[in-house]
Amino acid sequence: MWSRVIKTTTPIDVITILYMGLSAGYILAGYNKIENIESLFLMRVGVLVFMFFLLYAESKLKFTKIKWFVSFLRNVYPFFFLNYFYTETHYTKNNLFPQDIDAVFASAEQSIWGFQPSLQFSEHVNNPLFRELMYMGYFSFYLMIPTLCIAFYLKNKNTAKQPLFIMACSFYLFYCLYHFIPVLGPQYYFNSYAYNMEPRYFFGSIMHYLQIHVEYPTGAFPSSHVGMAFVFCYVTYHWHKTLFKIVLPLALCICFATVYIKEHYLIDVLAGLATAPVFIYLSKKIHTLIEACLLSFKKEESCLS
Repeated sequence: MWSRVIKTTTPIDVITILYMGLSAGYILAGYNKIENIESLFLMRVGVLVFMFFLLYAESKLKFTKIKWFVSFLRNVYPFFFLNYFYTETHYTKNNLFPQDIDAVFASAEQSIWGFQPSLQFSEHVNNPLFRELMYMGYFSFYLMIPTLCIAFYLKNKNTAKQPLFIMACSFYLFYCLYHFIPVLGPQYYFNSYAYNMEPRYFFGSIMHYLQIHVEYPTGAFPSSHVGMAFVFCYVTYHWHKTLFKIVLPLALCICFATVYIKEHYLIDVLAGLATAPVFIYLSKKIHTLIEACLLSFKKEESCLS
């Protein structure tokens, strides 16, 4: 069994296990400060069980169409759990800093720009159609993730593995920062100001619901929406140029939307832009390293067998 596990393990499996292991160690380090600690570890067990179930199913299935679908799931399953891993930083973000540090960021915004961009933008540009455009741009981020996963795999399942790894690894790198940097964002710091914007149309209503009922106060700096949007630009430019023409304007829209709907400070946006190329570079290096290690393990296993 373990021989089969080693032979079929992929870089995206390894980086997921590494992230869960490192974040589990961080959780244990602050166990006396963290709520719901049992559920955080149970979820990791669940992810591992799901991972090994897919691995086992892929090795056993004979029917082409079903096996193709299971193989697809094997390469995209980390994206199913992204929202959970993001949400859990809400419980771990105060391990290092006991208090949230939004006051520092709001003060920096005031010092740098002379005003609060997250408040002034929507106040001075309050056209309902423009507001709806901003909500649409921000919401498009959630649609891009499954769209890219499917598009890369449909185009070429063999070449899809590297862009999917870069996306997953970049998300994990952002989440690593969120465990340490307790910044909630202006919508929380300025007393839920974003929730009072009217009128709301289709995308505005969706985002209003998500802000109230789904989102957790965590992970504002740097903006993963902005950073990952440009990671998406990178992977589509190199692996799916047709989609790049769609993703790029949406990424630019997201830069404005994150500030307009008060999800992020302008500083968060600039930091997201700065971290994107760094995380792309690190993800590619990590991918190369993991591939080399897996190849070495597989060769050693073959020799032993």
